[in-house]
Amino acid sequence: MQAKRSLDASSRSFLGYRNEQCEFAASLSGGAAGNSHDSMRLACIAALNNRRARILRDAVSDLPLK
Repeated sequence: MQAKRSLDASSRSFLGYRNEQCEFAASLSGGAAGNSHDSMRLACIAALNNRRARILRDAVSDLPLK
């Protein structure tokens, strides 16, 4: 159960980091026209989610299957 608690805590921290980081990335678009702010924010979220999934996949890749 320690691993589950650690994963839960890590996931909560990741969500906070991801949201703040992607808001920052979107703010770099400045006063751009149209949906560029949301597009940049959503692209950032997708990229960080993919990176997180890769990290988690790598972390468990050596564990035996049940």
